[in-house]
Amino acid sequence: MQKRILGVVLLFFFLSLSGCSTPKSDFTTALRKLSTNETYTLDAKLSINQASTKYEKLLDVDYLDTTKLNLKLSKDNENDISHLQTNIAWHGQSIDFENIQDNQNGLIYLPVNSLYRFAQNSEGFLSERAKQVYTTALNQNEQLKGKYIDVYSALQNISNQPINRENVQMQAEQIKLLEEKSSITLYEFMNNLDDTRFKTKPDGTFEISIHKDDLVQLNDELLKAWNKNGAIISLLSDKNQVSTSRAKEIWRGYQNETRRYFKELEKDEHRHLDILMTLTPDEKMGIRKLNLDTIYTDDVAQDAFDVNLELNWSPYEKVTELPKKDDIVTKKELDKMISDGLKTYLAEQKK
Repeated sequence: MQKRILGVVLLFFFLSLSGCSTPKSDFTTALRKLSTNETYTLDAKLSINQASTKYEKLLDVDYLDTTKLNLKLSKDNENDISHLQTNIAWHGQSIDFENIQDNQNGLIYLPVNSLYRFAQNSEGFLSERAKQVYTTALNQNEQLKGKYIDVYSALQNISNQPINRENVQMQAEQIKLLEEKSSITLYEFMNNLDDTRFKTKPDGTFEISIHKDDLVQLNDELLKAWNKNGAIISLLSDKNQVSTSRAKEIWRGYQNETRRYFKELEKDEHRHLDILMTLTPDEKMGIRKLNLDTIYTDDVAQDAFDVNLELNWSPYEKVTELPKKDDIVTKKELDKMISDGLKTYLAEQKK
């Protein structure tokens, strides 16, 4: 009888343990649930709160701390389609882009209508002459409104360089493989952080602190993950149109450079790099909101930047269907648009 009672007590004890959760386990559970979503819509907002003049000179951009990047991605993994809307705001100006991607073969389609929207907000991005050429080419080809430009075909047409569609599909597959490797590596990295890094706040959100020594380790783990297959080498070879051996040299150089940077960062007590993550869990999506504050300071060089990235997941918003053959701008139509632009440019040059 006593054994039976003891057995029942132990059973309830282990059941209670299995039901216990910690901020870290709740966080990793939320990540796992998020990864199972086949369809979702993601809003991403990047804000530069502070940036030293060093970065403005490096990027050749004034008023860098006014820059904001907004992305809205609706992704349907079941049908391999994604729709991306991009907005870039800078110093009181704003510009929008939009594209649809067939994730199965990597082809990207640009709505012609988005070119007209850009024309309406191109001040500050185009010179007066460039704007004149651009708008004239569009106005003379208004019959293309509602159609889509096959981006790779357009690039091939403009550069007169043939683009291998099989290579485009292979690159899409390689990028997807690298994304999967990166996701697994990031999950393992977060899972291996000490439990004390994870805090539960009164409002139910989680707070995780990451420091520069962690980022040194993460960089090393990502490089190792990308080395486990030939995807990165193939991508570099295709992108730079070089041999496999040359691509390997480029990749080795990149690895050495990033490892050197992070090692120097880790050793320098005057340089600080910290990321504060705040996560809002969601019962259905896994994660509803993820906020990342990245702060870098160099006490000696008076160098600093403060960047905020806010990610918001929401139920899937239906992606526009991929354009049919009749909805895609033909080579003849594209040639005419380019020709109209060149004629306007040459006419402007004579003035």
